Amino acid sequence: MKIQNSFICFSSMILFLLATVSAKAELHQGMKDLVGSSLIDKNGNEFSSEVLNGKMIGLYFSAGWCPPCKSFSPKIRDFRDQNPNDFEIVMVSADNSSSAQLNYMKDMDMSGYALALNSSKTNQLYSQFKVTGIPTVVILSPDGSIISQNGRSDITYNANTSISTWKESPNYVETKTEEKEEEAENTSVSNAPAPPSTAPPTRPGSSLEKQIEELKAENAKKDALIAELSDRAEQCEQLAVDANASCTALSGEVDRLKAEVFAATNENNNLRSQLSNAENTASACSMELAEVKQQLEQCQAQAQAPFLTEWMYSPEQGWLYTNAEFFPFIYSESEGDWLLYEIGSSSPRNFFNYKDNEWQSW
Repeated sequence: MKIQNSFICFSSMILFLLATVSAKAELHQGMKDLVGSSLIDKNGNEFSSEVLNGKMIGLYFSAGWCPPCKSFSPKIRDFRDQNPNDFEIVMVSADNSSSAQLNYMKDMDMSGYALALNSSKTNQLYSQFKVTGIPTVVILSPDGSIISQNGRSDITYNANTSISTWKESPNYVETKTEEKEEEAENTSVSNAPAPPSTAPPTRPGSSLEKQIEELKAENAKKDALIAELSDRAEQCEQLAVDANASCTALSGEVDRLKAEVFAATNENNNLRSQLSNAENTASACSMELAEVKQQLEQCQAQAQAPFLTEWMYSPEQGWLYTNAEFFPFIYSESEGDWLLYEIGSSSPRNFFNYKDNEWQSW
């Protein structure tokens, strides 16, 4: 009975160690559901997403055509390099092509990783986190839980304290890294008692075979599910390709409309310039017209004046004097005083006699 119990304990330990080894350095399923199984670096080299195991992740939504992204990229790169054991970058690109994505990462000398542009996860993440503007940084716990959606601000203004602040979040869940698992494994083995020196008897029939068959059946179901998910991923990739083609067409249409707006703006500016010149010309013409009108009025006044030749003789009044400067005042030699002519009067003409202080007609 003791030998059987020892065998059972030993078998349990072996199963535990096998389970520990199989789980070694395995990425948490929550994180794997978000980023998928593979990543690339700035040189296009492909890596398993297991490299993210045990670290907080900054999903960096960015693109090479975005000036604010180019300004922020060196900051998040340096932050990652200063915290290599706690933090890793996964860029989610919005570039127009894979070559544009890699050129952007090389130009920025980006450390860390990225989702391939044609990855089915790219559009999913933009939709899932409702990203409407870039650059945006979403901070994730090692298990995929959201710690902060303001990672850009945290890294920009609180780079020295962000790691500790994120770890204090109630959503932060620490997952075992490979080193910690090895340490736990070594501790378990070192503390285990020495195995028995005698060989065990022939193993009686047990339920292990049945469990193995059940595990095989479960693995077959998982394989079928993986195949189905792969088909869906291919469909999503095709949708992404179609969406990129639509975006390219829309981009061309936007460029055409921009060119038309630019041309219309130039034409409008030309018309404004012509209108301004016309208004200036009209203003000058108005001034000239006013001057001509004034001269015409003077000419009309002179035309209505009966006496503009200085001294003249009138049978009724004798010698009279006026000129353009004094008119309508007329000096009468016989009266010895000035008379005021009522302009426009004729047959008879009316004069005001200042000496007698009365009107007279002649």
